[in-house]
Amino acid sequence: MFAPGAAKLAQEFGITSNIVASFTVSIYLLGYVFGPLLLSSMSELYGRLVIYHVCNAFYVAFTIGCALSKNTAMFLVFRFVCGCAASAPMVIGGGTIADLYIASERGKAMAVFALGPLLGPVIGPVIGGFVTERLGWRWTFWIILALAGIVSVTALVLMRETFEPVLLERKAASLRKSTGNMELQARSFDKNRTPTQLLVRASMRPLRLLFLSPMVLLLSLYTAFMFGLIYLLFTTFPGVFEQTYHLATEISGLAYLGLGIGMIISIVLFAVFSDKLLHQPREGTLERPELRLILMMWSTPVIPLASSGTDGAQTRSRTGSFRS
Repeated sequence: MFAPGAAKLAQEFGITSNIVASFTVSIYLLGYVFGPLLLSSMSELYGRLVIYHVCNAFYVAFTIGCALSKNTAMFLVFRFVCGCAASAPMVIGGGTIADLYIASERGKAMAVFALGPLLGPVIGPVIGGFVTERLGWRWTFWIILALAGIVSVTALVLMRETFEPVLLERKAASLRKSTGNMELQARSFDKNRTPTQLLVRASMRPLRLLFLSPMVLLLSLYTAFMFGLIYLLFTTFPGVFEQTYHLATEISGLAYLGLGIGMIISIVLFAVFSDKLLHQPREGTLERPELRLILMMWSTPVIPLASSGTDGAQTRSRTGSFRS
């Protein structure tokens, strides 16, 4: 939602560097990089629910900080922490779905879950453009704060723990208290390791997967490139349409609708075909999760074509000629 207001913030804070101005938007994504390294590990030790609640609280608090920022450094720090907190649903959400759904039903569930992280960054700037033009860039954060507060309170009331090892440990603790038998332990309990050792071990697991599993490494690079490309568009759209084409901030926000339409189409296709691809007959084999990646193979060749078209059609030089 804030992206269309980046130019207004740069003007208010006296930012003259285009790199720093773009960084006010993209630093949020940097939080998506560092947040999951710790949050995913802590969710395996303490459960999903407490991580959701703590991150919701941090997000609300530091969104207030963004709205009240007095200088660039202050804003960047608060924005980064907001990104770290907002990464919790991104990294834990898939695990929650795996807790609740069997493999053959996860495709549709993941499609619904993807509506938030994919459409949010698209719909937000459209609304943010009108808000920034009429009320100022700070009001984008006040609106985000109101929405985040509603979601946080709703989650606090309705959400429950879904992670099986944590539920089993709670059950074992209840039985120890009621029976007095201190030997009752959940099967996932490791009495030979301290909580710190368990946290360090869990923190190293994603790094080992990243660097020792070629499939995980390649998919991570692919995902990083996709998110980088999307946020590259988010950071360049305001400058292109407001400075080059001299459009009003509220109108420039409408440029994000094209991304939203494409994402809706992709989500619908994923919901329809993902589970069906998982059930393709393979002699002597069980369900293979990698079959879901077939959709990615079909869509990837479109990306360079769309990227070149976007650059050629939406960016022009000061002389008015198009560049590709």
